[in-house]
Amino acid sequence: MNNKNNIDRVRDYAFNSIKTLMDKARNEVAREVNNILVQTYWEIGRIIVEDEQGHSERAEYGKEIINDLLRQLIREYGGEFSRSNLQNMRNLYLAN
Repeated sequence: MNNKNNIDRVRDYAFNSIKTLMDKARNEVAREVNNILVQTYWEIGRIIVEDEQGHSERAEYGKEIINDLLRQLIREYGGEFSRSNLQNMRNLYLAN
C-alpha cells in the first residue's frame, strides 16, 4: 500500500507541475496577444486620424472615411469590425 501512495504522490506532483506550466504559458500568451491587439488598434487609429488630417480640405471626407473603411474591412475580414470599433481605435490613438 505504501508503494501505491508513493506512485500516487509522484503522479500528483507530475500533474500539478504540468498544470502549473500550462497555466503560466496560457497566461503569458493571453497577455502577449492583448499587447499585440492594443498596438494594432492604436496603429489603425493612427492611420485613420492621419488619413483624415491629410484630406482635411474636404470636411465630408472625415465623416465618410470610417464608413468607407468599414465596408472594405467587412468585405475582407467579415464581421470582425464595426463602426464603433473603428471609432474606438481612432479615439485610442487620439488619447495618447
